[in-house]
Amino acid sequence: MKTEQILLEFRYKFVFLSEGRRTEILRNKRLEDIPELLENNIKQTREPESDPDAVIELLRKIVSSLTKSITTISDLELFKNIFGGTIPKDDVIKASSAYFLINQIICYHIITSKSPKYNNIDYENLQSVNDLNNYFLKIYQEEYDYKPIFGYNISSQFNDLRLLKQTIKVIYGLTIDKIEKDFLGKIFHQLIPLELRKLVASYYTIDDAAKILARLSIENYSDRVADFACGSGTLLKEAYLKKNPF
Repeated sequence: MKTEQILLEFRYKFVFLSEGRRTEILRNKRLEDIPELLENNIKQTREPESDPDAVIELLRKIVSSLTKSITTISDLELFKNIFGGTIPKDDVIKASSAYFLINQIICYHIITSKSPKYNNIDYENLQSVNDLNNYFLKIYQEEYDYKPIFGYNISSQFNDLRLLKQTIKVIYGLTIDKIEKDFLGKIFHQLIPLELRKLVASYYTIDDAAKILARLSIENYSDRVADFACGSGTLLKEAYLKKNPF
């Protein structure tokens, strides 16, 4: 009885592991709280969430595998266009190919999750790397705004079709399309090395800076904001949030 009383007086940390959503940690709870906690957790229906740190770490591993899989650079002219007329070293080109391909897959996944106009990538039935690029080509031909993303046949640099299928499967499983905030920009800001981002003039606007700019620029609902190099849209998002109360 004494042991039971001691256990009841302790405070515990409970961890709920659920497939498809972020791990939930509840601290400073008592043993007698367990039945109610279990009941509430089981009844909850939530959209799957992605843990930024876990996503970035997983994408780093994918980048490493994709980079190592490239044995020969098949189209130097392609990278000359991407990097504004200069051709970087082979190791930079290989790493760039991996980052650019992941960017294409993630962006395509987000677009198709919002628009029934385009089909999800049927990665299990891909017969060649060209089949993957055909998905991107359809958006490139019909949506001019996506030219900087899908205007380059990056997938042609990869010969390991099995690895490409696994990459797409993993990215689709990350549920990035469920995130409501500027998650994509944060991923690439932390994922892509600064040296590589400099080569393609890719710079991420942090949330606090975007909030300040939005507050300085917007005084009423009719004010307009333009960001001609918007990237993942951090500044536009903050401008929308600033205008929304009006």
